[in-house]
Amino acid sequence: MITSTTHGERLEISIEGPLTHRNIDDLPDEILVAVKANPAQGLTLNLAGVTDIDSSGLGALIKIWKSCKALGLETQLTNPRPTVATALRMARVTTLIHVLENGNV
Repeated sequence: MITSTTHGERLEISIEGPLTHRNIDDLPDEILVAVKANPAQGLTLNLAGVTDIDSSGLGALIKIWKSCKALGLETQLTNPRPTVATALRMARVTTLIHVLENGNV
C-alpha cells in the first residue's frame, strides 16, 4: 500500500488504493516508522494512487500531519485525483496541510 523514496531532504511516500475505514488502521503507524527511520527534513505524501477517501482516511492524514509536526517536519500532499482533492477541500484539510495538485499549488 505504501512505497517510499528520498528526494533531497524530503521523504516521499506514495500511497496506493482506497483510504477508507476498511483499510486505514495501520497506515499512520507505517508512515511514522518510515519517517523516523529516515533523516529527511520533510514528508511528501503522493496521493496519485489513492482511488477513494472517506472520513477515516482524512482523519489518518491529519494524524500523520500532527505526528510529523510534533517531530518538526513539514508535510505536504501531492497529486490527489479530482475526487480526493475535492474531499480534502470540503473537509478543510487543505487549511492544515499544503496540497500540490498535479505539481501546482
